[in-house]
Amino acid sequence: MNAIEWVKNHKAETALIAIGVWFIGGKLLGSATLYSINTSSSGNYYGASESIFDGVSALGNSKSTYLPVSQTATPQTNTTDRKVVQDSYLSLLVKDVTKTQEQMVAKAELVGGYMVSSTLSYPEESPYAQIVLRVPSKFLKDVVEHYRSLAIKVTNESLYGQDVTDQYIDLQSRIDSMNQTLTRYEEIRQKATEVNQLVEVQREITSLQTQIDSLKGQQKYLDQTALLSKVTVNLSTDELALPYAPTESFRPAVIFKQAVRSMLGTLRDCGEFIIWVVVYSIIWAPVLAAFIWWRRRAKKAQLIANSGQVKK
Repeated sequence: MNAIEWVKNHKAETALIAIGVWFIGGKLLGSATLYSINTSSSGNYYGASESIFDGVSALGNSKSTYLPVSQTATPQTNTTDRKVVQDSYLSLLVKDVTKTQEQMVAKAELVGGYMVSSTLSYPEESPYAQIVLRVPSKFLKDVVEHYRSLAIKVTNESLYGQDVTDQYIDLQSRIDSMNQTLTRYEEIRQKATEVNQLVEVQREITSLQTQIDSLKGQQKYLDQTALLSKVTVNLSTDELALPYAPTESFRPAVIFKQAVRSMLGTLRDCGEFIIWVVVYSIIWAPVLAAFIWWRRRAKKAQLIANSGQVKK
C-alpha cells in the first residue's frame, strides 16, 4: 500500500498528524523569528529617549481661561549657570547580581543619592536586574566609574544630557508676570464695592495663584532633576540577557546558545502539545475509536458483498 492509498484509507489519522505538524512547525517558525529579531536589534533598546518632564505635566494640569500657561520656552543666551539634566545608562556583566546591586546602592547613598527602583528576574537560573538610582550630578562621573569597576564587562554605556536653563528662565518670567497681574487684581479687590465684582475678582485671583503654584512646582522639578542625575543600570550573569548589540557580525558561541534555547523552547512546546492531546483524549479518543470501528465494519461488509458476487 503506497502513501496515497494509506492517506485515503486513514483520513482521521492523517488529519491528526497534520494538526500536530502544523502546531510544531508554527512554534519552530515563531522561535526562529524571535531569535532573529533579538540578534538584529541594535541600539534601539531604550527606544525613544525618556522625557524628563513626565512629572512636570502632572504638576501643570491646572486650567484657566484667563491666563493660559504657555509651554514654549524663550531662548536665553546670556546665562552662565546652566541647568543640565543628565541620564546615564549602563549594561554590566557581573558575577553576582544581588551583591552588585547592594554595592551600587551603598555607593549612591555614600555620595548623597538614593535608589529609585530595583527589579530582579530569574534569580535561580540566569539572574537579570535593573536598578535605577539618583545621585548628585557633581558625583556622576565618580559613581559611573565605580559601577564600571564592579563589572566583568561593560557591554553598553551611554549618557544623555538636556539643557533646561531656557525653560527654567521662561518659567520665572511667567511667574513674575503673573505676580504683577495678581498684584493688580488685589488692588481691584480692595476697591470693589459690589458682591458680583468681588466674586469675579476672587475667581481670577484664585486662578492666577493656581497657575503660579504650578509653575513654581515645575521650577522645583527642574531644580531637582538638574541636581540629581538618574543612573539606570542593567545587570546580569548572562551576556545575552543584557540590552546591547554584539559588535561582531558572526559569533558562533552566541549562535550556539540561541540554538540551544530554541531547541529547549521547541521541546517545551512539543510537551505542551502532548499534554493538550492527552487531556482532550477523553473527547477525540472515543470518536476516533468509533470511526475506526465503523470503517472496518464497512470494509468487512464490502468484502463479504464482493465475495458473494464472485461466487454467483
